[in-house]
Amino acid sequence: MSPLDYHLRGWRIVPIPAGQKQPAMQGWPDFRPAAEDLARLFNGKNIGLIVGVRSGSVVDAGVWMAIPEGMTLDDARELMSYGIWLRTRSRGQAARPSVC
Repeated sequence: MSPLDYHLRGWRIVPIPAGQKQPAMQGWPDFRPAAEDLARLFNGKNIGLIVGVRSGSVVDAGVWMAIPEGMTLDDARELMSYGIWLRTRSRGQAARPSVC
């Protein structure tokens, strides 16, 4: 989804610098970008979703599962469209997924 898609749903978003997990700006909980500024503000950045009342009571609830043997990329994409994040194993440890 693009920043505009989130904006049109009424969800509050904040830019997250690449490689970071938190907003770099001060006052981000109250950040309200205008639609015409989204492309500039989110260029090269990840999208952080401000959950709770500010976004119409959106809740972040993730379901994690290991990728079953034989699963295709299309299968994985379909699961991810429902909010189910997949992970792979590396040297016996669960690898962390990248931010989407």
